Amino acid sequence: MPTNPKEAVTPFDRELKKLKEIWSKEYLLQLAKEFKETPFGTHSEDLQHLLNIMRGAPIPGKYMIYMPDSNKTYIIAQHDTKPPYEPVLTDMEFTNFIDAEWPVFCLRFEEMFGFNPRITVHLRDTMAAVLAAQAQLKAELGKDPKPEEIAKEAGVSMDKVELALGVADKVLKSEE
Repeated sequence: MPTNPKEAVTPFDRELKKLKEIWSKEYLLQLAKEFKETPFGTHSEDLQHLLNIMRGAPIPGKYMIYMPDSNKTYIIAQHDTKPPYEPVLTDMEFTNFIDAEWPVFCLRFEEMFGFNPRITVHLRDTMAAVLAAQAQLKAELGKDPKPEEIAKEAGVSMDKVELALGVADKVLKSEE
């Protein structure tokens, strides 16, 4: 948003400001998860609105999917900030378009809202799997399961179990 009152406020800036005022971080993460699960096709009204705003963002600095060689390679790029806005390529390269959609969404989302939904959505999914496995094993075993047992049941690595349980523990302590 412009900090100088003499700077023009664009429709994009006005709409983004409205979204930040009415949509919570939790709700934004729900929309991000919806996009991750269904990047193409019919979306909820709010996700479609968010996508329209993302697509309507000013071109300078905007992330995009760049195709240098006719649909064989897809590279995440960012428009240059100065005309003629040539793409500045990143090291994120994909062999199909669908796989490139989620990273572009996350980069645009982070620019708009200041946090990356990729990390949060993945962590939430991992935490859900770990906590469900922990509860199931505790019910079956009649005692707290070992992290190795949770990892096996949840189908995740020990590192992810430790991360998920550590985050869950911090959340519980902060709510006390």
